[in-house]
Amino acid sequence: MGCKSLTQSVCILLAVAYLSLEQQLESLGHRWGNVCRAVEQRGASLERTVALWASFDELHERFCDWLSRAEATVSQMDTVDGTSDMRLITEQVQHLKVRLGIDDIILILQQNRLRWYGHVLRKEDTDWVKKCMDYEVEGSRPRGRPKRTWREVVQKDCQACNLNRQDAMDRSRWKKLIKIG
Repeated sequence: MGCKSLTQSVCILLAVAYLSLEQQLESLGHRWGNVCRAVEQRGASLERTVALWASFDELHERFCDWLSRAEATVSQMDTVDGTSDMRLITEQVQHLKVRLGIDDIILILQQNRLRWYGHVLRKEDTDWVKKCMDYEVEGSRPRGRPKRTWREVVQKDCQACNLNRQDAMDRSRWKKLIKIG
């Protein structure tokens, strides 16, 4: 009897060990699947980044060409009086921007600020990024006029585009509104 119960005990221990190994392998399989998905997502993200960089590089080259032509045009102008030349320069710059399809940098910066502002407004109230928006820095400021805060600039952008906080809650509508503004 003693030998038989010892064999049964060993068999039970082996079965328990086998089940434990099987569970560990299954867990490792799930973790491996998660790692593979993360690698695929990272690869796709990197591909998008490379494509965006190529687009930026092309736009940068177009901008440099435009800038060179604008500088050449300005250097060829005869100056009679500052106001008429400035008006002519402004008109030519606007014409070149339209021809090259280059947006005004002020408008691009405004759209980017508003896009981020909408993103932050849609976050949960407990999110640290949203909490940072209301953060007040303690301490004294240096002398002189205080620097404009990001929040003040965004509020002016919202006023200029006639936007409010409720507009930002609908992502697709917000995206259209800031492109129009």
